[in-house]
Amino acid sequence: MCRLAAFALFVFASSVSALEATAQLLFVSGPPTELTIAPPSFAGLDPLPDEDSATRIVWLFSPRRPSKIVVNTVAPGQSFRLFTEARNVFRATGMPEVQLFDGGPGLDFIRDIPRRSFIGAASIYFRAEAPAQLGNSQLYGDDNHTVYFTWTAQ
Repeated sequence: MCRLAAFALFVFASSVSALEATAQLLFVSGPPTELTIAPPSFAGLDPLPDEDSATRIVWLFSPRRPSKIVVNTVAPGQSFRLFTEARNVFRATGMPEVQLFDGGPGLDFIRDIPRRSFIGAASIYFRAEAPAQLGNSQLYGDDNHTVYFTWTAQ
């Protein structure tokens, strides 16, 4: 029997504005996200993925040039799959869903934040999955991710 695999996501936000005089603010709100991958109903099926979209991201005071927000994760010993996507994006363009890998590079999450705009926002969607061939939490333990959002020039 497959034990549940849980993902605890702790969100951290930072802002980078090396050549800009305008202060930029990036907020991520919502409780820590825990995703539980359920055992399948019938033998031979992959466990059911879990999804969450309770977290929001808000940015204020865009710089004088178009900018973007990138996402990456730190998850030592990552065993399972974690995906994220910006949805219901206001005043920018959300990118298609991306898969996060421990220590991977920052991936485009939100692009085309207009220059000199005052505010923008989006819902953050997370999806976790663990196909049967990846094992389970009983064998590998749970994955714990710290997800980073960085605002930078485009």
